[in-house]
Parts: sequence; structure tokens; C-alpha cells
Amino acid sequence: MVIFDRDKKASRDVYDKIKKNFEICTNKFEKFEIIEEYYNIFFKNTKQRIINEIGKRLNQLKQKNIDEIVILNEKDIIEDNEFNLELSIKESENIKYKDSLFFMSIYNEKKNNEFFDISEKQIFDEAKKEFDNSLTRIINQPETKEAFFEINNINEIMNVIKNKENYNMEEEIKFIQKEFAHLKKENYIQNNLLNDLINFTNKEQVQRLIEGIIYFINTYKKIVSIEETKFLSDFRNKFDILNSKGVSGEEIKEAINLLNKYNLMRETSLTKFYEIFLDKEESLLFIKKIKDTNLDIRNLNEFIDENENSQLQTSDIDNLLDIYTFFKKIMDNKDIKTDEDFFNVFRKNFESQKNIIIQLQAYLNCYGEIIQLFQLYDENSEMTIQKVYNILKCSKVEISKDENDYFIYKISYLNQKGEEKQIKISEIDELKNKILISSTNTNLKEEGKQSRIDKKKLTNQFI
Repeated sequence: MVIFDRDKKASRDVYDKIKKNFEICTNKFEKFEIIEEYYNIFFKNTKQRIINEIGKRLNQLKQKNIDEIVILNEKDIIEDNEFNLELSIKESENIKYKDSLFFMSIYNEKKNNEFFDISEKQIFDEAKKEFDNSLTRIINQPETKEAFFEINNINEIMNVIKNKENYNMEEEIKFIQKEFAHLKKENYIQNNLLNDLINFTNKEQVQRLIEGIIYFINTYKKIVSIEETKFLSDFRNKFDILNSKGVSGEEIKEAINLLNKYNLMRETSLTKFYEIFLDKEESLLFIKKIKDTNLDIRNLNEFIDENENSQLQTSDIDNLLDIYTFFKKIMDNKDIKTDEDFFNVFRKNFESQKNIIIQLQAYLNCYGEIIQLFQLYDENSEMTIQKVYNILKCSKVEISKDENDYFIYKISYLNQKGEEKQIKISEIDELKNKILISSTNTNLKEEGKQSRIDKKKLTNQFI
């Protein structure tokens, strides 16, 4: 470089010429580098020879001086009959799509799932066409009320939103604003589109939670008469809207706001319960049946021993006792007049018991077996007869006095497994009633003909 210390004009002229030539060289390099990158991303196989040629020629040019590069005709840089510089420059404008998260998610899905005889150009063109179509429909959805999840490629777009923390969504929105300016929805795209997409990713969770709340309250209403108020109707209304095909992101936001009003959008053991309780109303109706029949739940523990086919453990019955105590307290609460009262009381009791969600989950996992066991206990005279037989055959009574000099009776017997079990006087009275019922049941008399136990004799002995 020549520097003129005294001739400022000459120095400026040389500087300007060098700067201009440098810009010319940079511009030439950038054109080919963009073409190379574009082909390398979207047409790696089809344009492999051109990609290699561009890379080789650029490396060669970087070894030449600036003046040589300046006078070199751009069209002569790549000597390949299939290479058209003007067309390649025009095509490479599409390199902008590489920075679009939504486009690339659609493109990669098509690229990874297309048949091998589909060309790279077809894959790119179809991805671009579907990107334009899908985003147009998404942007217009608040007005068209189109079923959001029926829009093409919506899963790919939703996957981006679900992982938005890993991406620059602000840049994606700017890109969409520019690409879809013709829709004249700049304000919506800038201020609402991303929030609507986020709301749609939460739709299923919100819908299921609201459905669970409604279902649980409706189940309780079958047990205890309570007034239905605006509280439940608001949840019903939001669920109906969420359940409609044309629900908008704004309407999902309103449902989210309703849940936020009761601090239910954050995932907790309470929200988890509402979801797992769905379709399990029999579990709560059974609790009411226990209450109505005044069943001593502990009796079921002994019945497990008599039923060799049962998969239940005594711990399941002990857990049932805790669940029954929990719900009985709520059922006996006279201050519960409305659906909202029940919601609040249940929540307060639920949140005050540290391990209640674990106990409820355990109960909901086996309540069907417990109900079957209860039905056997309540209706199956064969097992009642067997228990009576065991008591008559292998039982003992221990009599002692307490500190007040009152007599205490302790009755025990050996069950089918040879284990010693205690039984209360009240249980013996219950067995007496059951065996009397069974002795008048014609069907059971027929079954008894093949039994090794003489039921008539047994009944007379026990009564």
C-alpha cells in the first residue's frame, strides 16, 4: 500500500479505490457463498458438483490479488454448462427460509418422510407451498374459525412452540410479518399470533382439567344434593367452547384466565387428581355406599383371606379406610350448600393432607377390585358359609377382666390359610344375618348340593 504523507488528495484517492475494489470483491464472494450455502442446505445431492466447484473456485480466488478479482467477469468464475449465475442468484434468495423455525420444521418433516424418488426440488417447493398455506390459515383462523388442529402441518409448528425456550421466537415473528405482509394482519402477527399459538399448545391440558373439575363436582352431586351456581356453569361454558372445532387462541386464553382465577393453571397434586378422577365416578359412589350401609371396612381385610383369587392386600383396605374418613368428613359438612362450597371445602381438605394424592391414586388404581370384593362379601353366601364353618370348627373365646372389673371377650378363629384372626360380636351378628338370607336362597341351595359343607346343619349350629 502506498501512503502519501503530504498529498492528502492522492492518499484519499488511493484509499477510495482500495475500498471500492474491496467492496467489489466482497460482493462477488458473497454472491457465490450464498449460492453455495443455499444449495448445500436444500439441494446437497442435486447440486453437489456445483457446490464443490464453487468451493474450489472461491479458494482459488482468495489467493489472487484484488485487481485480478475486480476485472474478473462473474459469469466466468464457474465454468460449468449447467450453472446459470443469474438463475442461481434468483433461487438463492430463498435462503431466507433456513432461518424460519416453522418452515424448517415443515421442510425437515417432508425431507425425512418423502419417498426416495421425490426430488430435492419437489421437497423444497412442496414445503414452501405448505408453509405459505398453513401460516395463512393460522393467521386467518380467528376470523375463519377453522378447526385449528386440522390445519396442515400444525403438529410440526406446535412442536416448535412447545420448545420455544430453545429458539428466538421474536425473529420468527418478524420473518412472518415480512413474508405475510400481503394479508394485512401485521398488528395481529406482531401482538397476538405467538400468544395464540402458545395457548393452543395448552388447549388439551386446559380442556382436560376443566372437564375433570366438572366431572368431579357432578359426581358429588349424585351423592349429596347441592345447588348448582354460576361457578359450575362458567366451567361448563368454557369446556363447551374448548370442545368446539373453531375455538380460537383468545377463547383458550379466557379458559386459562378462569383457571388462573382459582390458581389452577400451575400443575399440582390437586390438578392431577381432577384429571385422574375422570371416568371413575364409581370410586366415589362406592364411598357413599359404605357410608349408607355403615360397613365396618376392616371386615374386608378378613374377607381377603377367604378369597384366594383376590389380588388385593390388607394395605389396600387400610388405605380405603383413610379415603373413606377423608370423604366422610366432607359429606358430613353441613356448610356445603353449593358447588363452589364443595369445591373450596374439598380443596382445603385435600391441601391440608400431605399424602392424600398418593392415597387417592392407590385407591383409584384398585377400587374396582375392592367393589368386587365388597359384592362378594355382601352377596356371596358360599364364602360366608366357609367363614362360619371355620369359626365353628376352629375358634376360641378368651374371657378376661379389665381394670374396672368388667368382662372382656376376645374371639378368634383360623381362616382357610390357617392364620389366626380376631372377630367382633358385631361381625358374628352380621354373619348370622347373611347365613339366614343364604339359607332361603333357592339357587344357593342348588349350589350347596355339590358342597362338602352341610349348609342346613351349619346354619342351625351357628344360629
